[in-house]
Amino acid sequence: MSSRPGPYAWIVPTDLRVVLCTTLDAAVTTVQSHRELHQGKPSDGSTGAVELAQQHVYAAPMPWGEAPVTSAYSTAGILLSACDDHLRSMQRLLVEPPSIFGIVAVARALIESASRAWWMLEPSIGTKGRVERYMTERLHGLHQDTKLAAEDCDALRARIGAIVKVGEMLGFEMATPKGFAPYVQAPRPTSTTLIGDCMGTELGENLYRLFSSVAHGQANGLLKHGMIEGSEVDVHGIKMAQIGLQPLQAIQIILGCVFAHGEAFERLLAVNGWDATPWKQVSVHWLTRLNDAMKYYSSPGKRSPYSSSDHSDYDARS
Repeated sequence: MSSRPGPYAWIVPTDLRVVLCTTLDAAVTTVQSHRELHQGKPSDGSTGAVELAQQHVYAAPMPWGEAPVTSAYSTAGILLSACDDHLRSMQRLLVEPPSIFGIVAVARALIESASRAWWMLEPSIGTKGRVERYMTERLHGLHQDTKLAAEDCDALRARIGAIVKVGEMLGFEMATPKGFAPYVQAPRPTSTTLIGDCMGTELGENLYRLFSSVAHGQANGLLKHGMIEGSEVDVHGIKMAQIGLQPLQAIQIILGCVFAHGEAFERLLAVNGWDATPWKQVSVHWLTRLNDAMKYYSSPGKRSPYSSSDHSDYDARS
């Protein structure tokens, strides 16, 4: 007997949708208010202020750049802005008509951006390390651009070569592996590695693999995410099951995204020396509510495909 998806169903209750949407709104609003309050400027004596004061040591004319630390923080900033936008998009996707699969594609993009920002904003790497990570990210982007038919690939390769040459002149350890993007000091970590580091290995990698299987259109991933357990009926010898966004899956998707977004934002607070109290109050409140909701919609013996070994994943670090 074969099995195939049947009718679509919308089974996330209205009160839960309100909690999920309010959580997303609170996360974005708090982050944006912090950035607007400080106008993106680090506090005196903070890691960011010290690094900006030292960036002239690692500056050079273009294509390297006169302000590499400023550029590093700007790059992390655009990644965090993308996270904010993704969270807003997820709010819209939770409103009827429902999104069953689209919300997962957005979630995947969000945790990729958040983990990359988290990596670029590591507080303890120092001014040179900040420049190294920025240039590695920049060289990766330029290398990716050489694969686009519309780009002037010869000009891009020349620019990459010029950046590598200037880096060597400045004393950076530049690597140029054949067929891959150059990097500074250490290879650019993969998204899988960074998400595992940012969110915790078991939790982050499990979420990312499942998000990716849905986003890439893999049938197994689509069915794991969308098939409603217990909804199968026999129709002329064919098993039919409803497809929908179930409460437990919805909570875990939002919880994972808010958690990753928060991990990256906390590093921005740390490097800039900004008061983290308002953010801590908001994040603890909403992560607690989401954890409570996840436990409420769980049942003995039943696990969502997004579940890890238990429900302690977010509690331990929230």
